[in-house]
Formats: sequence, structure tokens, C-alpha cells
Amino acid sequence: MNLNEYFSKRVHFIGVGGVSMSGLARIMRSRGCLVSGSDRETSPTVESLISEGIPVSIGHDTALVRKADLVVFTAAIPADDPELVAARAEGKTVVTRAELLGALMGEYTCAVGVAGTHGKTTTTGLLSEIFMAAGLDPTIHVGGNIACCGGGSVRVGGHRYFISEACEYAGSFLSMRITAAVILNIDNDHLDYYKTIDGVQDAFARFAAKVPSDGLLVLNGDDPRARSLADGVAARVSVYSLSDPTADYFAANIASDEEGRHSFELVEKGGPSVCVHLGVVGRHNVANALAAAAVARFYGVDMSAVAEGLASFRGAARRFTPVGAFHGARVIHDYAHHPTEIAATIDAARQIRHNRLLCVFQPHTYSRLKNLFDDMTKALAGADTVLLTDVYAAREKNVYNVSSEDLCRALCKAGAVAEYVPDFDTAAARLAELVRPGDIILIMGAGNVNRLNTILCPGSNA
Repeated sequence: MNLNEYFSKRVHFIGVGGVSMSGLARIMRSRGCLVSGSDRETSPTVESLISEGIPVSIGHDTALVRKADLVVFTAAIPADDPELVAARAEGKTVVTRAELLGALMGEYTCAVGVAGTHGKTTTTGLLSEIFMAAGLDPTIHVGGNIACCGGGSVRVGGHRYFISEACEYAGSFLSMRITAAVILNIDNDHLDYYKTIDGVQDAFARFAAKVPSDGLLVLNGDDPRARSLADGVAARVSVYSLSDPTADYFAANIASDEEGRHSFELVEKGGPSVCVHLGVVGRHNVANALAAAAVARFYGVDMSAVAEGLASFRGAARRFTPVGAFHGARVIHDYAHHPTEIAATIDAARQIRHNRLLCVFQPHTYSRLKNLFDDMTKALAGADTVLLTDVYAAREKNVYNVSSEDLCRALCKAGAVAEYVPDFDTAAARLAELVRPGDIILIMGAGNVNRLNTILCPGSNA
């Protein structure tokens, strides 16, 4: 795909309200394109695009498709979508979100893809802040809203450095054109697409193989599946670890304060070290910081700028985000929806001084709940009390014969305190009865459970 053919022409995005799609729409607009979009419902992202002068249709609008020269769609768009059908029928150039992102990255001298089942958004944010601190003026594309993107998901910078989150769903990261890659971890997610963990592993192996011989592959030495990808790749490999002091990047003397923020000594093998104070919560973010540092050092960033950037990052939206207070309890929201993420988020909350930890969880997709049911039960049992809302179906129908009530019963059987609260109003009412001053309310899920935030804390935009 030759992007130069489409700069200054009309580009239409089907599903423009997505975090990645809205970011790409803004990048293409910055390149002189006449951008339009559509989405099935309005949202703050859609409203923001409209306020910027980008026309967005709520529902299908084949008229916008007919005017377009290039039509972009996401993996979530079904093959029978009326706009997609119309675009193909009229002979429009039609590409996936991943293909467009890959083509954009190919225009940059240094293009970094941050991949992993967990931690992509945060690590992309950490790396972006380091590059900003070093004055490298990166173009940034991330799967969440972060401060260095002006509170959004994209920053249009210079034409040398491009930093992007690399999503593995449906193999989309295999369309990326990268000079460096990070693989944070490999876990059993998206099994509706990959079927088995070996299928997931194979996709990450193919992603790792895309890094050229003069590029860099950063791997988590504490994750056996990620670490195994070092064998046979052409690129230079850099390994980071929280447990192995012989790794290329190691965190020594890890400590945390009463708010769960960690400090440590970042040690580079054969190189300098620097003291780091993170602005985000959780031990898992120490590992993410090491990954970001490894990329930055490959591109010649000074250790002082690495430390400055890591300290500057205050997190991405919906990633352990403080929401406010409810009846004297602190309310925190997180995007966690996989058992590994749930366990890490609960552990991070446990590190903050509190009385009890009350968790409201909205399972994300029936397939994930079915495939990871036992692990999800174990992870959620780490909270003192768990309230379970109905499943957020996303693209699915419940052909898996599983429900939040099933998960509630499993938790109670395991000895945990759990209740089923089908909707957010019921959850809020139950929290009002349960909560006491000094508690933490942890709201988790990748669906629309963030709507509960505004019920508990009116005026919140978390």
C-alpha cells in the first residue's frame, strides 16, 4: 500500500470511535486527508472527533463511503457491514486498521511496536514519556488516553520516531513495519481466535521475526514463553528481568511507598545505573519500566532522560485510575479483564493502605469467561468482597452457556465473598450498604463498567 496516493484525498473509517481508529483518523488528517467516520453509537471519543471538524455518522452512511478514496475498518466489523459491502461493491480501496497502521509505521526510520498480552498501553506510555524527556519528538499511537498525547491516544510528532502499541488480536500486529519490538509476556488470551496458547505463541514468534537484523527485540526474561523467542531471531536481543541480576536490564533494591508506587535502581548490564521513582502503581510496572528503558537505551537515550520519563508517566486512562471517593472509600478504576491482569491489579491495590478491598468486576466476552473460568475465579478471590455485573458481550452472543452468576457461585464455593449484581445501579446501591470509610472500591473490566464511576462519583470522567 502506497500511502502517498491517499494523502490529501478522502479517507473513511468504519468504527472510528475505537481508540486506535480515532488516533489513526487524526494522523491521516494531519497528513492532509479529508477524514470521515462512522460508529454504531456516540461516545466521548466520537464527540471529540466531531468537535475537531471530522464528520461522524452514528449508524451506517453509505454516502460517506461513496465519497471516499480509501476505506478503513477494524477486525470487529463483520463482513456483512453495509458500509464495508458498499465500499467493496464500488471498488474502493479497502484496508484494515492494522494495514493502515503498518503502512504509516513504514514511513519512519525508527518504528517501535510494544506487544504483549498485558501491559502494552502502559509500557507504550512509559516509552513515550522517555522519548519526550529526551527531546526526540516521537509520533505516538497508543491504545489508551495518555498525558503526552494531550489526554488522547495519538501524538503527531516528527518523522523519525514512531512508537505504537502492537495488538495481537486476530494477528493485527503482523501488519506492522518495525525496527524494534517489545514482547512483555505471552498469555492465554483471545482463544476465540487463536484456539490454543500455542497458537498465541506462534503469532508472537512471527511478530518477533519481523524485526530486522539491525533492529532490537526486547524480551521479558521472567516470562518463559517470551524468553524463548530469543532463539533464532536475526535482531539484537535485550532481556530484562526482576529476578535475574545477570539480565541486560535489572531492577535492584525495589521498594514501595504507602500509595503502592515503586522505586528501584535500574541496572544496565555493562553500563550505567540510575535511581527510578515511578509515578504509577504496582510491581508489574517496574518490569514494564525496564522494557521501556531497554528500547530507549538502544536509541541512545541518556539514563537521566530515562529516569525523568519514567517518573513523569502518571498512567493511561482506565489503568488503575483514581476516580474519587464514595462514602469515604477510595474509588479506583482499571481495564483489567484477564486473570493475570486482575490478579496484578488486586495486588497493586493491596499495596495501598486501606481497610477492605471491594471489587466490582464486569466479565468481558463470554468466550474469555468460559475459557479462563477457573483462573478468573482464583484471581478475583484475592479481593475481600466481589460484586459481579452481567457479562459485556462485545462482539459475541452467549453460545458458551456461561454467565456472571456461574462465576459468583464458583467464587462462593471457593470460600470468597461474592454477589451477583446485574446492572450498575444495583451495584451502586449494594456498595452504599457495604462500604465503610478507609475501604478501596476497585472497579474492573474492559467493557462499559466505567459508567459505574459516574454513578458513584458524579462529575468523574475516568
